[in-house]
Amino acid sequence: MLIERSTLFTRGTAQILERATFVGALRASSAHPRGVVYVGLERFRGVNALLGQERGDAVLDVIEQRISAAFDDHVVLMRVRGSDFAVLIPDCADRSIVRAAASRLRDRLTGWLRIEGDRVAVTGTAGVAWSDDDGSIDLLEEAYLSSRQEKSQRAATSEHTPLDDGILLDELRRAIEKDELRLLYQPQIDARSGLLLCAEALVRWQHPVRGLLDPHVFLPLAEDSGLMAPLGDWVIDRGARMARVWLDAYGGRGIPVVVNLSASQVGQGERIALVLGAALARYALDGPSLVAEVTESSLVTDLPGAARTLGAIRTLGIEVALDDFGTGYSSLSYLRQLPVSTVKIDRSFVTGVDGSLADPVIIEAVTRLSHTLGLRVVAEGVEELAQAEALIELDIDELQGFYFARPLDAEAFDTATVGGIWWGRTPRRRHRRHADAQRSTRSSVDDTSRRRLPRAGGGTRPLPR
Repeated sequence: MLIERSTLFTRGTAQILERATFVGALRASSAHPRGVVYVGLERFRGVNALLGQERGDAVLDVIEQRISAAFDDHVVLMRVRGSDFAVLIPDCADRSIVRAAASRLRDRLTGWLRIEGDRVAVTGTAGVAWSDDDGSIDLLEEAYLSSRQEKSQRAATSEHTPLDDGILLDELRRAIEKDELRLLYQPQIDARSGLLLCAEALVRWQHPVRGLLDPHVFLPLAEDSGLMAPLGDWVIDRGARMARVWLDAYGGRGIPVVVNLSASQVGQGERIALVLGAALARYALDGPSLVAEVTESSLVTDLPGAARTLGAIRTLGIEVALDDFGTGYSSLSYLRQLPVSTVKIDRSFVTGVDGSLADPVIIEAVTRLSHTLGLRVVAEGVEELAQAEALIELDIDELQGFYFARPLDAEAFDTATVGGIWWGRTPRRRHRRHADAQRSTRSSVDDTSRRRLPRAGGGTRPLPR
């Protein structure tokens, strides 16, 4: 339902709206010149990883207040999923007003925040879009793309980093050389049969002093500093090597390994296809032994170039999965323009309260469209059995999340696998023929060699008979 214009645009206030209401406000203002500023916080996942979700939310509350305080006129403010915001400036005479607003926001978003005794460094981008037509231009998308472009240009022209980042960056360079990086693996499970389909490789840094570091702490730094190429090459090599180990152990198709590609890797064009091809050759693998996973936000700034790069990867026989679908500014048209084979629905749509799904209508719509286009659909962030069963009812193809397993090192992952079949948690509903196949495989494993699966609370428990 659209809100009356007089209710939307109250002088001196910035209303926090849901996306649908924000878009409605945008349409309601189409008879007048208007502008949109898209605000994105940089490296915010690292803040969550270091401080925790609760204090990360406190940071976002402060940022929200700073954005609101930057305007002394009527605006409409929307909190986009994650750490992004969008501001609608109605009755905006020309583009310079929007640019000035973006400049004010950058100033307010750059600096230090103090959250419960912790000092947090914050920087942000502010992309702009303006129009005086009848609404034919998608201002929200234009502003989002402008924000992404600003972030890319900032990374390309940056001459220095803060002291803490500089120290961490130097340590990260040495970490690659000293082999301090680690790969953990998380299973992707067939939603109908419960069979293990593949394993996503997730990089961690075993820091000699700070311990095991989450990727959100160091990957943005690697991306901004040019270290993503050697780091990404290392991940591809080790992922391919593990795929070879599993192929030798289990035969057949082994356990395909999913490797994540960053925005800068996708931007390398032909080089990243050559790196992937070399890894396949080095370990005598066929293309289906690897899956390349990319985020939608890494593609939108140069969609034609990204399509060519992904096409080159597909010629190797490597499937391509589109990750985090639904975050940022999504466009379903990407699914037709990009040579992808799988869509991964972002966890924010899956993880609801008390084991429910957050957005079942969106999940169902994306699933139906993807299936119409011949694409498989993976749901990330599955933490409860009820979620898994609800996703099965929505015709999801694959499931991934803590309900099945947290990321495991190769040894622990192998312990949870017998004959290439996952013996951790599985969806409750299975086709009878798959259940029979698993019973047959289980009976062929000698009792003395039966492996034990680590229990979440410590200790071990025997695999189910």
